Amino acid sequence: MHHPLVPTSRDDPGTPRSSIGVLLRGVLVFLFLLLATVATLSWWVRTDPGILWLRSSPSGDWIRTSDPIELRSRPAERTLAEFRLPLDNLGPVPERLGIDVRTLGTAVLYVDGQRVGRLQRPPDRWRESMHFDLVTTGAHELRILAINRSGPAVLQVTSSSPGVGTGPHWEGRSAGSDWSPAARVQDRLANPDGEQFGTTFQATRRAAPWLLTVFLLAALAQAWYSGFNQGSLPELTPQGLRWLALGSLSALGLHNLLTIPLHIGFDVQAHYEYLAATRDGFLPAPNAGWQTFQSPFFYLIAGILGRLTSPLGSELSMRSLRLLTLAASLGQIELAYRAGRVVFPSDAGRQKLTILVVAGLGMNLYMGQYVGNEPWAGVLGAILVVRCLWLLQDPRRGAGPWEAVLLGLIAGLAILTKVSALLLLGPALAVLAVLSLRQPRPRRLRALLFTTLPFLASVGLVCSWFFQRNWLLTGKLLYTINADVEWWQDPGYRTLEQMTRFGTALKTPILASSQGFWDALYSTLWLDGSISSALFEGSPPWNYDLMLATAWLSLIPTIGLVLGILFALAPERRKILSLPFAALTLLLYAIAILLLYIRLPIYTTAKASYALALAPLIGVLAASGLGLLLRGRWIRIVTWAGVVTWALTSYLSYWALW
Repeated sequence: MHHPLVPTSRDDPGTPRSSIGVLLRGVLVFLFLLLATVATLSWWVRTDPGILWLRSSPSGDWIRTSDPIELRSRPAERTLAEFRLPLDNLGPVPERLGIDVRTLGTAVLYVDGQRVGRLQRPPDRWRESMHFDLVTTGAHELRILAINRSGPAVLQVTSSSPGVGTGPHWEGRSAGSDWSPAARVQDRLANPDGEQFGTTFQATRRAAPWLLTVFLLAALAQAWYSGFNQGSLPELTPQGLRWLALGSLSALGLHNLLTIPLHIGFDVQAHYEYLAATRDGFLPAPNAGWQTFQSPFFYLIAGILGRLTSPLGSELSMRSLRLLTLAASLGQIELAYRAGRVVFPSDAGRQKLTILVVAGLGMNLYMGQYVGNEPWAGVLGAILVVRCLWLLQDPRRGAGPWEAVLLGLIAGLAILTKVSALLLLGPALAVLAVLSLRQPRPRRLRALLFTTLPFLASVGLVCSWFFQRNWLLTGKLLYTINADVEWWQDPGYRTLEQMTRFGTALKTPILASSQGFWDALYSTLWLDGSISSALFEGSPPWNYDLMLATAWLSLIPTIGLVLGILFALAPERRKILSLPFAALTLLLYAIAILLLYIRLPIYTTAKASYALALAPLIGVLAASGLGLLLRGRWIRIVTWAGVVTWALTSYLSYWALW
C-alpha cells in the first residue's frame, strides 16, 4: 500500500552525479548568503543604540574585572567595578593627560584619590565618549569607578599617550574582591561551575572501553551485511529501525519518569505554577507569573491530564505530565521516519541515517524528560515542515485551498503552543508560492491567492484570539515578562569574538554557552550543555561521562549536516526542492537565534532547542551529507559504525542514574 507521505516520484536528491562539483557550488551560494548576512548585521549593530556591541580600538580595549561568569539572573540594581592604572609605571607622562572615557552607565574619575570628573550618558548614547584633561603633575594613580544599573560594569579609556588606554595592564576589582589584572571583554569568561563536570578528554578516556566495544560491534555488523551476509539474515529496514527507536525512547522516558527530580527542567517550577492556575479551566493573565505569557495550548492539555491524575497524589500527578513531553519526543522520531521516506524514497540507507540522527539528537532526548511547552511546539512545527517536504518533493504536485487550510491549522496550533512558531509562517508561505508557480502562467496569481489567503485565515482562526487577549490585558500583542521585570545575566554585552570563536563545547561543553554563539548552539543541540537549567538545585542525574564523550562524537552528524546544507544550496537544473527548503529553513532559524543573541546579550539566549521543530530537517540534511560517505566499502563501514556509536552513546547519556 502506498504510504500517504511518500511521493510517487522516484527522483532521489541524495545521489548527485558529481558530489565535489555540487558541493563547490553550494559553498559559493553559502558564502554569498554569509556575506549578505554579515553586511546586514554590521549595519544593524552600528546603527541601533540598543545593541551593546563593544568594539576595542588600537588605543584602548573595553575591560571588565576578571571575575568568573555569574550564572544566576541579576535584578536591576547597581553593579560596581573599580579600575586603576599606576601612572608612574608608564615613564614620562605629560603634565596634562587627555583621555576619552566610555562606559555603559556612569563613570567617576579619581587622580590620587581626588575626584576629578564624572561621566553619565543616557542609555541610548552609551557609544559617546567624554574627554577629560587631567593634570598629572605629582599624580601616581588614575582610578575610575564604573557603575551600571542593569548590566555589567565595563570601561573603555582611549588616549594618544602610549600605555594609558585600557587593557590587561590595568587592574580591576568588584565589590569585596582584591585587585587583579583586568580582563578584556572579548576574552573568554572563567567558568568554574561548568569545569567542575570535567573535560571531554577525561570523560572520553573513562568511557573508552564502552565506545570502542560499540564501535567494533557496529563495524563488524556493517561489514557482515556489506559483504558476507549473502541474504542469510534479514537486514534492519527503516521501518524496523523506526520501531526500535520508538521503543528505546519509550523505555528511556518511562525509566526517567520516576527517577528525575521534579526540579529538573528549564523554568519548570514556573511551568507547574502556570498549570496550577489552569486547574479551574481558566487561563491566568499574561503578567501573572514568570511563564504565564506563554501560549496556552500545551498547558490546557496538560491541565486536563493533571485533573485526571490528581487522585494519584500531587507528586505522581506532576510526574505524569512528563508523558506529554515524552509523546512529543516520540513524535519527532516518527516524523523523522516519514521525512526520510519523503526525501529519499529509494534510498533505505539515508532513511535509516535520518532516523538515527533524530533518535540520537541530544536536544530531543533531554527536552522530552521534563515538563515544558517546547517539545509540543517542536513536534507541531515538525509536522508542518514534514508536510512541506512532501509538497515540494514531487515537481508535479500543486496545492489547493484545502491543503493550505491544513497547513494553516497546523501552524496555528504550533503558534498557540509557543509564539516562536511564528517563524514557520515564512517557510510555509514560500512553499505555497513555489507550488503556485508550478501552475500555468495565467493561473499563477489565482493559485497564489487561493492558497495563501486560506492559509492565513486558518492560522488566524486558531490563534488570533490569544493575541487579542494579550492586547486587552496588557496593551501588547506579544507580551513577555521582560516588559515588567528588569533583569540581566552575564556577559551583558556582545563582541565580535563571541560570534566567531568555537571550541569550548569540544573541551568543557557544560555551560559553554557563556563563551560564544557557536559553542552555545553546539552544546545544546547535541547534548545538554545547559544541564537543563538546574545547576543550583542539583544537576540532572545524567551519565556525564557518556554525555561529555558525545561532544566529540557529535562531530560525525555535524559534518554530515554541513555537507548536507552545502549540497542542498547548490544550484542545479530540475533539482528537487525539499532539501533546499530544509537548508534554508534551518539557516533562517539560525539567523533568528543569532538576532536574539545579539539583541539580548545574556549567556542563556542561544539555545538550539528553539529550533526543535526542525529536528526532521536536521535529520534529512545530515543523512544527505553522510550519504556522500557511503560509496566506498570501508568508509561506509566506518561511517555507519561512527553514527551508531554516537547515537547509542547519546541515548544512554540521558538514562538517569539512581
